[in-house]
Amino acid sequence: MSKNIAKGNLNEKIASLNYHNQNKALLISSKLLRTYDLGQVDLSYIKNGRIHLVEVKSSQTGISHLSRRQKHRIYNSADFIAQILDVEVQINYLNGCQMRGHSLT
Repeated sequence: MSKNIAKGNLNEKIASLNYHNQNKALLISSKLLRTYDLGQVDLSYIKNGRIHLVEVKSSQTGISHLSRRQKHRIYNSADFIAQILDVEVQINYLNGCQMRGHSLT
């Protein structure tokens, strides 16, 4: 396993522990998302009736390293989840201590 993958996995574990200790965890099947050629979700939770999808990046630049295709797949995942559950979905990008949120209804 490369150093970057190991660092990414560790960051996902830490973020998951932090968010899931404070919010209701939501498990979203990667297999289901891949079936529809949608992006996988690093972690997700429910807070105040809204679903939050969190893309965890290990670098400080975070979202700027995502390709157009990756961004498109994540947005499509959020749209898919919003439609099938009829709920607002917010995408958050977590890199280091900062998080930027983007909402979809």
